[in-house]
Amino acid sequence: MTNSAPSPNNVIKISFIVGAIVVLGLLVWQLAGLWVHLFAGILFATILSSAAAQIERFTPLAPPWSLVLATTLIALLAVAFMLLVGFQISEQFASLVEQLPQYIASVGDQLGMQDLEQRMTRRLEEVSADTGLLGTVTSYASSTIAAITSIVLILIIGIYLAINPQDYLRGFLLLVPSSHTEKIHDTMVNIGFALRQWLGGQLIIMIIVGTMVSVGLWVIGLPSALALGFMAGVAEFIPVLGPILAAAPAILIAFSQGWETLFWVIGLFLVVQQLEGYLITPLVQRKAVHLPPVLTILSIVGFGTLLGLPGIVMAAPLAVTMMVAIERLYVREALGKHVNIPGNKADSDNSTGQQKRP
Repeated sequence: MTNSAPSPNNVIKISFIVGAIVVLGLLVWQLAGLWVHLFAGILFATILSSAAAQIERFTPLAPPWSLVLATTLIALLAVAFMLLVGFQISEQFASLVEQLPQYIASVGDQLGMQDLEQRMTRRLEEVSADTGLLGTVTSYASSTIAAITSIVLILIIGIYLAINPQDYLRGFLLLVPSSHTEKIHDTMVNIGFALRQWLGGQLIIMIIVGTMVSVGLWVIGLPSALALGFMAGVAEFIPVLGPILAAAPAILIAFSQGWETLFWVIGLFLVVQQLEGYLITPLVQRKAVHLPPVLTILSIVGFGTLLGLPGIVMAAPLAVTMMVAIERLYVREALGKHVNIPGNKADSDNSTGQQKRP
């Protein structure tokens, strides 16, 4: 009868592997903020690279000049937006903040709670008293500095990644066993293509939804329609949860103006979301990765639990990344089943026909 007990060398090897996995997991957990910044930088690099590719397509410019022009154009568009619309949106946001106590008081009157504003004011004063004035100011200042630092860091990471992505990709592939290098390289290319398609489509959806909400609220006669529409458009970056959060301020203002305005505003957001879910998104994202609603919700909950607010904001592109990686490395390579992978020419050519059987 053979002895099935593992040898001491195998026990040591297994213990070392398990320990290394645990240490690596703890390191990833502790450096979660770093990975979020890195992934956000990759998204920004993807935007820059996509813009540079379009410039190279229609002009004789080649890298790095196409990237310089793409970065300059994006910066000019941001400045132009701020000059043309940004200040108006800023003023409307300031007006919203200034009139918020009046809206809350009006909602309290509608609900038969005449002291709603006083209750909320007292609660805020209690919170401020617990932390102290100095603590509150310090907290706001620290949050502002941290946000600005994060944005600057993401922009710098994105620009450096976009300048020469191949160097960073080769460096990453050095960590991969030689037998798997080609598959991992192809998977990274597929993920980059999927993210470009998703980001481009999402930008179009955000613009369409923001415009529809702004025009609709303006027709209804709700104050600060442009600012509320801008919020609705930006919130579309976070699927499922974003539109709900964006609708809340508009519904609060509408509630303060009576039941008829409230019904019109709720109806507007319902119509916009139905059009976005059943018409706009399927048309815009028909060539991109399709995220099932349940997977989207689970990604928001999961990444939000692990990474907090940044995880919620990045949940959709992170889910796209994971989906493409699983389809390419597990479903196709490990299981041998055929699935269409974004960026694979053969899959694109066969996408109109029936899928092959494994």
